[in-house]
Amino acid sequence: MALQQRAVCINLHDSHTEHESGVIHHDDRGKHKYVSPLLHSQSQSLIQPADVDSDFIQPIEWNPSYLNDIDAVIFDCDGVLWQEDTLVADADKTLDRLLKQGKTILFCSNNSGKSRKSYIEKLKKTNLLSADSSIDERYFYSSSYASAHYLLYEASVNNKGNDVNAFDPANEAAFTVGGSGIGEELRTLGFQHVIEANTYVGTKHLSRSELINLPLPRINDKDVGAVIVGIDDTFTYTKCSIATTLLTSNHRTSHDITSNQASNGSSNNASRNKEVIFISTNQDRTLPTPGHILPGGGSIVHMISISSGRKPVNVGKPEPYMLQLAMSEHKISDSSRVLMVGDRLDTDILFGNNSGCKTLLVTESGINRRDDIAKENIYPTYVAKTVADLCKS
Repeated sequence: MALQQRAVCINLHDSHTEHESGVIHHDDRGKHKYVSPLLHSQSQSLIQPADVDSDFIQPIEWNPSYLNDIDAVIFDCDGVLWQEDTLVADADKTLDRLLKQGKTILFCSNNSGKSRKSYIEKLKKTNLLSADSSIDERYFYSSSYASAHYLLYEASVNNKGNDVNAFDPANEAAFTVGGSGIGEELRTLGFQHVIEANTYVGTKHLSRSELINLPLPRINDKDVGAVIVGIDDTFTYTKCSIATTLLTSNHRTSHDITSNQASNGSSNNASRNKEVIFISTNQDRTLPTPGHILPGGGSIVHMISISSGRKPVNVGKPEPYMLQLAMSEHKISDSSRVLMVGDRLDTDILFGNNSGCKTLLVTESGINRRDDIAKENIYPTYVAKTVADLCKS
């Protein structure tokens, strides 16, 4: 019988101990460290293929009766609910029916160009949600929000304590390449030192000599400790050069205070270089628009990654970080009763599959078609033509 492959999570550690608030991992030297529940899947596992009998993974044609086994529905936006400013037919009716059925509705987008508040405003302006709907930005998960959340709660001293590589929000700045959404979400979470490439250099094209003599970006006398990269409609060689320089300059230092120095108040602390944190909001190859396929945020991330020789932490789909964050904040404990609806196999569907959710691929409004399922070897639980089929009787 023919075999196909489906992604599964393979634990990289030989042993671990469960903890009520996370996981304690042990290495072969007996050392251990705390890993937050949100970060656990992303940092401690790899998505690897496993052989599965194809008879059991062929997607099922969607039937609205399947909603009886679903408590929450998470929607991708571009290619599912809309394409740019063109709405998918009857998407508004689908959302309304789901709300009337008492389902929890969440939205999840890899597009970091806007803030969550801006996306909710779009949902209401286009009548996908009623103007008086109680659904607000708490129900929308964008990769811009996920990036800010990751930097504040996972990569910073708030979670890592005295880890020498931890980001210090009070004393370090974040540099962003992308739309305004990243900076807005950082500031919403309390970051005071944010440098946006769009305001720092705009669309200027600096010469090589100008770039070589350009000082490293600083704000409020704070050095950059993290670079976050997402979709940028005005991306330039100049922006790439600045991000590359930050990621390779080793200008970031950590200070080790010995017990003797601490006791005598000495300020001559030993210091050592540490790498600037590199975060990608997503690694989408393309951006769907009506009649056109445009480069996605991943193309920009990849250019900076290649030039810097650095691999970023990706918080966007298909990594499970955003979905785990959404489930945690909305107290959803059973991922098997969550339905992820998307138009892309390598992001939306893999995102849901990796998190133990049921998945539905819409095949006529976005990127992927039915024929792509076997080609890409990524299998949704269900298939439907468009989001309008979700509640059709």
